[in-house]
Amino acid sequence: MALLAGFALLAGAGVGCSKKEDASAAGKRRIVVLGGPLTEIIFALGFGDEVVGVDASSVYPDQATQLDQVGYFRHFSAEGVIGLGPTLVVHSDGAGPKEALAQIQAAGIETFEVADPEDFEGARARVEIMARALGAERQAAEILARFDADMAAAEALREQTQSRPRVLFLYARGADTLLVGGRDTVSAVMITAAGGRNAVDAFADFRPLSAESVVAAAPEVLLVPERGLVSVGGIEGLRGQPGLAETPALKQGRVLALDDLALLGLGPRTGETLMTLIRGLHPELEA
Repeated sequence: MALLAGFALLAGAGVGCSKKEDASAAGKRRIVVLGGPLTEIIFALGFGDEVVGVDASSVYPDQATQLDQVGYFRHFSAEGVIGLGPTLVVHSDGAGPKEALAQIQAAGIETFEVADPEDFEGARARVEIMARALGAERQAAEILARFDADMAAAEALREQTQSRPRVLFLYARGADTLLVGGRDTVSAVMITAAGGRNAVDAFADFRPLSAESVVAAAPEVLLVPERGLVSVGGIEGLRGQPGLAETPALKQGRVLALDDLALLGLGPRTGETLMTLIRGLHPELEA
């Protein structure tokens, strides 16, 4: 519902009527994107050549990392965005501070807010809404056909599994920032869809790691974004965190690291990543 409401607001502001052909006639759009999943979708839709700036979470595709950065989408500077001369700013509903967004709008720059999805259906809807707003319905149909095929293949693969491992998701940004994923998170959605059991269901969202909670969770697998694993010093770094060395997962060396954005972004690569996760959680598939 939030996604559709966001599109209605955008269309009312005139951005929803923008077409790539119209942009070419009036001069190429200059887009700044605040949110890694949004950047990935815009490039997949074929508008990467119109993007002039991105936030620090925009790490895919590689071309996006070569563009000017305006900080992290949750803590960006309006001046940095305005200085790039955009005609359109596409941002997550989690972007902020709100005062910075208001400053951009006051400068006469169109903004397009897109809500972060919570599940696979929402992921599809986000692509469709962005495609309508940017004038790329045909490209979206191709992306979603691949998405649906990948999701169907992932479901077929999961049906071949027998084990239901307890999986603990760790969000890390350095040794001093380590969070555990609970209910109502994208990580929990991915774990469940892959035929695993989220090891922590006593709380929703994310909470700081504690030795007691980790030992009680008794995870058989640790799931970590690749960049997060690097930030804590790899598997050996995890062993130094409270309680983790005592888990069945680390005792058995079962640490699964996947691309951050592919794992958590709920975007075009979600189905492909889900298949990778299924294979990683269920060694019986390789038997």
